Amino acid sequence: MDTQAGRLALAGGSLELAVRSLQIADQAHVTEEASVRGRVEIPPFTLSETEGLEFLRVGELDAQIDLPVQDLDFLALVMPPLGAMELSGQRRLRGRIVLAGGEALRGTDLVVEARELAMTLGLYGFSGDGFVEVSVDPADEAQADLIVRFDRVQAQLEPVGTASADGPQVLFSGRGLTAQLHAAEIDPTTTSSAVRAEELLSEVDLKLSLSIPSRPPICCFS
Repeated sequence: MDTQAGRLALAGGSLELAVRSLQIADQAHVTEEASVRGRVEIPPFTLSETEGLEFLRVGELDAQIDLPVQDLDFLALVMPPLGAMELSGQRRLRGRIVLAGGEALRGTDLVVEARELAMTLGLYGFSGDGFVEVSVDPADEAQADLIVRFDRVQAQLEPVGTASADGPQVLFSGRGLTAQLHAAEIDPTTTSSAVRAEELLSEVDLKLSLSIPSRPPICCFS
């Protein structure tokens, strides 16, 4: 590390972190048991010349993780955002994440066991418990999937939490609803140059499908 020039580099780095619990001052425990194990490489770069998503393109990471999560914001690391789809939830994240050049690579396979899982698709809201899965196609790194699987679910006409005079209209309650967001790079031979997450939308084709038990899949966005 060159502090005067603001340059940083790390070669042959390894990660091995295990936490049973963490408490700050007299507060209640702020995290549960967690572990991260893997390798990290950071080629030389200048902090002052790097911003936004450029930070994610600097290093290479290959790690097995088992972490408590309070939100699903981390999904932006591996999947481009879809404005019509919003996700929230918390509990536990497990699996393997492989990143290089700001992109998720072959081997990435993550699962969130989520409680208080909520998904908004335009004017429709879905809430319950279930799983969120993120994986890169092992045969084609240019394609990835985000799958939301509800164990139990309630569907509403308005997004969950939105106030209205009569309250949200409940459409149905049940089990087994699945939403799948498929992402495919438009040009797999190039590396993303986006600085903001929203700019990634111009570099990928997205297709969102919704499957309700006993009904054929519904294509919501393509």
